[in-house]
Amino acid sequence: VLVIENDRFYNWDHVVNSVSQAGPGNADWPITVLFWGYAGESKIKDNYFSLWSPLAYKRYGFLDDGYGWTVDSDRGRKAHYEFNPPLKITCGSKTVHVEDVFVHIRFYANSLTGYNHNNAWGYYVLASTHLDDWPDEDWAGFSSLARNLIASYLSNKGLSVANPWANFYNADPVCRVGTNGRHFNLHDGWAAAVYVP
Repeated sequence: VLVIENDRFYNWDHVVNSVSQAGPGNADWPITVLFWGYAGESKIKDNYFSLWSPLAYKRYGFLDDGYGWTVDSDRGRKAHYEFNPPLKITCGSKTVHVEDVFVHIRFYANSLTGYNHNNAWGYYVLASTHLDDWPDEDWAGFSSLARNLIASYLSNKGLSVANPWANFYNADPVCRVGTNGRHFNLHDGWAAAVYVP
């Protein structure tokens, strides 16, 4: 759990919708992006990700905007990207060919307002990122690579982006094979910050 002023949030999203069940065994992807300034979930999706597909599995973010824990669910948005040249990343005994992927981002904020607020970050939204194999999603993972692609995409859209910006203490430095041999965890622990005017 990270703290900023009176706000708290879990630095991973989860596959369960209960704060009491939050923990490493139910964590899915690390929080890797902070949208701040005048950010809101709908505003971000409508202005910057409207052409990205919303067809994805729902996950849950746990946030306390100073008034107690709330749970926000999101399917996020995903878009196709091609690595050229392709990457080969070895995780244990498995080699993952990273070429055609979906870049997947999920957004989390107070479910009643669509944003969080404090004096340091203004109106803000948190997001997790990862890559999904394209087109059949045979594997998922590599959150730092996904964060970097999102940061570049939003910078090209004219937003002010700092990447990497701050350590969110959710590093998974060893390329660890997770759920069913399809969940490749590899993250440096840092988040990008995107100013939303």
